[in-house]
Amino acid sequence: FAATASCIPIFVPFLLSQWWIVPCIITLIVLCFIPAITDDRMNFLMRSGLLFLFGSFQGLSLAPLIQIDPVLSVLAFSLTCVVFFCFSIGALLAKKRSFLFLGGFLGAGLLCLFVVSFFHWFFPSSSLLNAFWLYGGLVIFCGFVVFDTQMIVEKFENGEPRIWIEEDHN
Repeated sequence: FAATASCIPIFVPFLLSQWWIVPCIITLIVLCFIPAITDDRMNFLMRSGLLFLFGSFQGLSLAPLIQIDPVLSVLAFSLTCVVFFCFSIGALLAKKRSFLFLGGFLGAGLLCLFVVSFFHWFFPSSSLLNAFWLYGGLVIFCGFVVFDTQMIVEKFENGEPRIWIEEDHN
């Protein structure tokens, strides 16, 4: 949905020239409503519709960035697919969910990234903070791919029927 919606400003160029913030705000509003709706069979269509809206408006909000350099978005998509494939396969082939212990460390690393981004406001030209934020974030989010993949497999093996959207990290 996001890829399709990001192409809309190509055909209707005046759509986001002045109103680029509107899709960003709608994306945040929809993101707040998705967890508020209970996950059962009665609300499946409502949650699916909200997910469709989220993807569409996320694509619209990314459209100005894609128009700057279209090759960059293709490269980012390709590298993201490679990272998810490799780390998911690594998590699936690991012995008996051996990476589930990483949850606490990854959460602490995410907190460190938040603190570094806070310090980045006061020291904006520090290349050390930029490098830590960039490469630390890359390592932490690759770790989250492994952790979440193993968490999904563990919940499936325990017979939990809901695996559509992994939104809780218990």
